Amino acid sequence: SYDPFANACLEAMACGVPVVTTAQNGAAELVERICGDFVIPAPRDAYLSEALNHFLDLDESERRALGEASRDLAQEFHWSNHIKGLNRLFSQLVCH
Repeated sequence: SYDPFANACLEAMACGVPVVTTAQNGAAELVERICGDFVIPAPRDAYLSEALNHFLDLDESERRALGEASRDLAQEFHWSNHIKGLNRLFSQLVCH
């Protein structure tokens, strides 16, 4: 089944943890923005093994960069950013 947005993926990203996920959830779009090799087509051992081996082949600076990119991307979805967007929307509605 398809999960429109896997919160566990976003929570891990917010902690700076690179995520491997399947294409069967909405978080795949986020992970794709960081590293397409970490979105596997289906939950199969061979696909997961390939993605994890790719991660292990990275050097320390590349791993750190992935973690930072994950954290930065997750911040776009922080609740405070949603509140700011809603405030802008409500301000526009009141003005019209």
